[in-house]
Amino acid sequence: MGYACSVGSVMYRNTFPSPPSQLLPIYAATVSSHFVCPLIKESGTEMEINIKKAKLNEIDKVLDLLKSAALWLKAETIDYWQNWLNPPELHVDWIKQGLKNKEFYFVYDSENTLLGMYRLQYNDEMFWGQQNIKAGYIHSFTTNRKYKGKGIGIKILQLIEKKLSDKGVDFLRLDCSPDIKGLCKYYESYGFRRIGEPKDIGVDGFICQLYEKRINWS
Repeated sequence: MGYACSVGSVMYRNTFPSPPSQLLPIYAATVSSHFVCPLIKESGTEMEINIKKAKLNEIDKVLDLLKSAALWLKAETIDYWQNWLNPPELHVDWIKQGLKNKEFYFVYDSENTLLGMYRLQYNDEMFWGQQNIKAGYIHSFTTNRKYKGKGIGIKILQLIEKKLSDKGVDFLRLDCSPDIKGLCKYYESYGFRRIGEPKDIGVDGFICQLYEKRINWS
């Protein structure tokens, strides 16, 4: 649904990442249902990030993360994702379908601390209509607020890019509210470009701005 688009630590309105060329390199290895990549902390010590597919019985964990993000947005007086404070059945069904399709991923550190979550799809007609190009579509992107400023969001995006590029996917796509200027600037600073004008996807009057980034030039 439109309310499940990319949010999390990336919602900082006044803090943006360094340009991608200045980010530390990230290397990912795909291992069955989860991915592992090394991160470099500011202190110079290594930390591992593990990305694992969410299971059907972990829906409460998904909803808790979305609610946590919604509460933070509310505290920041941002009218966004507020449907997740008390989601109607239609919205919960959207989550259930994503879990059934194995599209949700949890992000953990080496000590199994939950860092964040995202949903990755390979088609997204609700937002983008029918497409004939190879693209990955991110939704429900949220990170643990305790790790604000650690660059976790960018590093997760890098890992997703690596995974998609290895599969021969050409574009990484997402959407966000055009009213959250900081989030839009965040994505643009990372190399995403706006596609068209903000659009109403026909769900609860949700208006979104589409973004894409080319990740495979071969």
